[in-house]
Amino acid sequence: MGKKYPPPPPPTTTTRASVRINRACDLCDLCALAQVARADGCHLNRRTLKTVEAAGFASVDATYSELSGFYFLNPTASGLATA
Repeated sequence: MGKKYPPPPPPTTTTRASVRINRACDLCDLCALAQVARADGCHLNRRTLKTVEAAGFASVDATYSELSGFYFLNPTASGLATA
């Protein structure tokens, strides 16, 4: 299981920029939930390759790549992990 990191401290002041960033993150999370339902469990906000590398496989030969025309589905992880 991956390491659990503590949440970042709350900002000391609220600015318009921090509000916009939080709203953008909320929108990304909503899009990710819709993607999971529509695309057979695919998570837009999950870093799959980092999770596979941390899982303790004997060998991981994989990379992140950019798929042309797939915009919000990038980066995409592909490769091979062996036990």
